[in-house]
Amino acid sequence: MHRNFKLLADPQLVKCGAKLYRYDGVVPGDPTYPTITPRDPRNPLIRIRARPVDPLLLLIPRFVIDSDYVGQPPAIEVTVVNLNDNIDKQFLSSMLDKCGTFDEIQIYHHPVTNKHLGIARIVFESTKGARQFVEKYNEKSVMGKYVFKQYTLGRSLYD
Repeated sequence: MHRNFKLLADPQLVKCGAKLYRYDGVVPGDPTYPTITPRDPRNPLIRIRARPVDPLLLLIPRFVIDSDYVGQPPAIEVTVVNLNDNIDKQFLSSMLDKCGTFDEIQIYHHPVTNKHLGIARIVFESTKGARQFVEKYNEKSVMGKYVFKQYTLGRSLYD
């Protein structure tokens, strides 16, 4: 079975009788065409001088959960309620470091009085980190208050 072929003459492009093919360097049934010995068309000097290429470190893409997402979004967002007034982003991030990596922490304050509302929103990089955080701190006392956590079903990772 012939694997390599080339169309030498096409009647729709050039006026000739029939299509003429060359298979593996030989035109079957026509000895007038010389036999072609296939060779590598690349320049041999470049291949000799080429040094080994260092492996590339490619970043792993993160998928965006947007309006076109099909299926149930992953639970990566956790809402924490009943927080103590003294809890700030630094304290909350030290709690989160034990559970996994996170993308965003937002502690809500009253827009006029700037008083701590006791609500925080945490967006994790993975569902595993969110699950660990909920299992570890759900209904546990943090700074004297019992905190309740709840999953919020997914959201866009890059809002």
